[in-house]
Amino acid sequence: MIAIENTLVSDEVFTEFFCCNLQKCKGCCCIEGDAGAPLEKDEVALLAKYYPLYKEYMTEEGRAVVENRFMPNRVEPRQTTRNDNAGNLLEKSCLPDGECRLQDQSLPEEGDGPQKEILLQKESLPQEESSPYAGEKHAGEDYVFYEVFPLDNSLLTPLINHRDCVYLTPAGEDGIAYCAIERAFREGKIPFRKPVSCALFPIRVQHYPQYDALNYFRWDICRDAERLGKRKGIPVFRFLKGPLIDTYGEEWYKEAEAVYKAVFASGKRA
Repeated sequence: MIAIENTLVSDEVFTEFFCCNLQKCKGCCCIEGDAGAPLEKDEVALLAKYYPLYKEYMTEEGRAVVENRFMPNRVEPRQTTRNDNAGNLLEKSCLPDGECRLQDQSLPEEGDGPQKEILLQKESLPQEESSPYAGEKHAGEDYVFYEVFPLDNSLLTPLINHRDCVYLTPAGEDGIAYCAIERAFREGKIPFRKPVSCALFPIRVQHYPQYDALNYFRWDICRDAERLGKRKGIPVFRFLKGPLIDTYGEEWYKEAEAVYKAVFASGKRA
């Protein structure tokens, strides 16, 4: 790990190569996976504030989910796994009506012994006055701009049928799905580019009281991006120069470049 200002940066951010290859992947990082993209609390307000300006770029299904008028056409449960605070592997099974159950996968399977199962409250937007997210649904009182993951109360972008991100554009003739929010940003209609977790991908940021931890997130659907980045000689941090400057500032990025040249490019790091 490398310390830069108030961040700890994984060596892989400097040593691994990456360059999105949309002609190969067609934007599938916004489609594949079992959960939405992480959201910062202040981004929820931005998603709501600018919704009237970027919604025209979204799919009809995406708008229907956000506007709370979508009827799922599949009934199979969505499976999501995460570790609890004790390090046990938990599996969440959610039906379309929002009812969820958690199973402790560290216990024996059915037939080998009892399996702990917890019935969770239906997933919905917090409505209590004490909720830190209350009052942020500016574009419509019942609009859904985020989901809350019940294990850790983290915020995620909503999905269509537990798959596509709601904020995708319809796929064009090239078959590529783009971000509707970023499309509006690039056309000068809104000042918000897109959620920072999306802009910084494949870096994932974990917030701690005293610092942010930046780690390289390796995903098999991005193998073409890794190969293209290696051919072009683009380290992960340079591929994300713009988003990193937007998030941490010019001085932070200059120090990252200095660290790369002094430690990694020179071969001093074993």
